[in-house]
Amino acid sequence: MNGINPSIRNRPSLPCFVYGTLLIPDVIQAVLGRLPDAQPARLQGYGAYLLKGQVYPAIRKESPLRNTSGLLYHGLCSAEWQRLDDYEGQWYQRKLITVLTGKPPLARTQACTYILRTSFTRLLTDRPWDLEHFKKIEQSRYLETIRPSDHAQSLLFQSPPN
Repeated sequence: MNGINPSIRNRPSLPCFVYGTLLIPDVIQAVLGRLPDAQPARLQGYGAYLLKGQVYPAIRKESPLRNTSGLLYHGLCSAEWQRLDDYEGQWYQRKLITVLTGKPPLARTQACTYILRTSFTRLLTDRPWDLEHFKKIEQSRYLETIRPSDHAQSLLFQSPPN
């Protein structure tokens, strides 16, 4: 994947913070072929919003009072990071962030997450992404689109909506 800082690429031991479809066990299982160890986490100062014409979100920087809840996936190998890069496709880039974990006092943990590339920010809506809505309405159809054999190819060559 283009645009990954070499210092991030060479640190596969960092956890991955997920905030959207990858929170769902069936989705991460389809992408990685397993369920990695997970820990609840929050990304402070970001909100998750739907993309135009899509059922999945991207995050954008906001007020420090805004938080995005998610999970930290631990113990990912280089091949699994590559699968995540392929899954996120051309719209997203991997970025080093700091998340909050645990109960007060909260611990700060370095992790990587996927953010929308600047060239695609025009696709962000003001509609917050809703995990429960996704699970009830979109999940089964979405899972059909990410069959392990071809999900990366279909996402990599998907045209962004106008």
